[in-house]
Amino acid sequence: MYQHKQIKRFNIDVEFNDDSDMIRLKNQYENMLTHQMRDKGYSRVLDIDTAFSVEFTGQTWRFLMTLHGVYTGRRKAWESEGLVQGKLMPRSMHPNTLSQ
Repeated sequence: MYQHKQIKRFNIDVEFNDDSDMIRLKNQYENMLTHQMRDKGYSRVLDIDTAFSVEFTGQTWRFLMTLHGVYTGRRKAWESEGLVQGKLMPRSMHPNTLSQ
């Protein structure tokens, strides 16, 4: 269990000229940030929702996204979806099989 581990914040701050692809890009940036966390050995804390804010600066759109993670080591981080109530939740791994 990882109940008393220190929770670390991971942020991404991005500016866009056009908001038409914001939803698609939000998902891409969330996946990218999750991969960066795992590379550093952090598993997402799934009990804490992704924080996402959007602001129009007058010329560009700016969004800030925050995910939360706990250090579990690279191997466990890549093998899990994240932590729920202090427990690691395994990722769904689909074996690569060839049809014959």
